[in-house]
Amino acid sequence: MRLRQVALVAHNLEPVAAQLKAVFGLRVAFRDPAVAKYGLVNVVMPVGGEFIEIVQPVTADASAGRYLKRRGGDAGYMLIFQAADAVVHRMRLAGAASA
Repeated sequence: MRLRQVALVAHNLEPVAAQLKAVFGLRVAFRDPAVAKYGLVNVVMPVGGEFIEIVQPVTADASAGRYLKRRGGDAGYMLIFQAADAVVHRMRLAGAASA
């Protein structure tokens, strides 16, 4: 299993992206217009062969906005993994959760 992407959620993504650029030299490679259907805007920044994504809710009904409210501010939001056989890992994790 390989970590492919770390997603962060922010009230305002531009300052967070600027901080990542200033501290780590990361640059925005992509802004995905398709995330608008989830009430978001985003930036994607490559880090080697992986990615950091920052999402910002822009609609009142965006689940990311509710998450920001529960967390009390900007936060980690999601990890995305790649695996040759995701079903095996899902079964292993389900077994660990029930133990």
